[in-house]
Amino acid sequence: IVKHAKAQGALVAANPRVRQLSSRGGAFVESLAHIDILAVNRSEADVLVPGLVARFGEGGKALAMKEGEVPPRLAARGFTSGGLEVSLSAFFAALRELGPRYVVVTDGRDGAYVDTPDTLFYCPVLETQVAGTAGAGDAFNATFTTYVAAGRAPEDALRAAAINAASVVGHIDTQTGLLHREAIDGRLAAARNTLAVRTWAHA
Repeated sequence: IVKHAKAQGALVAANPRVRQLSSRGGAFVESLAHIDILAVNRSEADVLVPGLVARFGEGGKALAMKEGEVPPRLAARGFTSGGLEVSLSAFFAALRELGPRYVVVTDGRDGAYVDTPDTLFYCPVLETQVAGTAGAGDAFNATFTTYVAAGRAPEDALRAAAINAASVVGHIDTQTGLLHREAIDGRLAAARNTLAVRTWAHA
């Protein structure tokens, strides 16, 4: 499906679940060459580790931090599965080589990462009163994809996704908090101050 979609010029985004990655992991990795945006959460990313280690090896360098700077949790932890470990930077470098232009990894209350061919971005969550977490990841990934498809910069797409996800978790259900694009755009200007995006350029 993704191969045919890509052949027709579509922007292809995928948000696989753990079961897809564990039972069809090999086939999924082969399909990455035809996927523009891959979005996973931390647990789903961990499932990819054995396959990436088999191709690219274990370990990897840590992200460079300024003196005294505290790394986000996932930047310090990296990804693990079955005793195998891959650093955050090595994980994204491996996936870049396999094909996606954008790789999104969400880490719940600890924010989200977006890797592009040139830059890795990190965005914290927008502080809000949490009523329920159902639907937050879907809102985040759908919003990010929509903004990229509209030609917006990855940094703006990342902030927009964080805004919509924060709105969703303010409600117990998955639909009430969803924002229209106009509402998200209206909040983006303020978010540039409240959502400080950190960046790391690829060597």
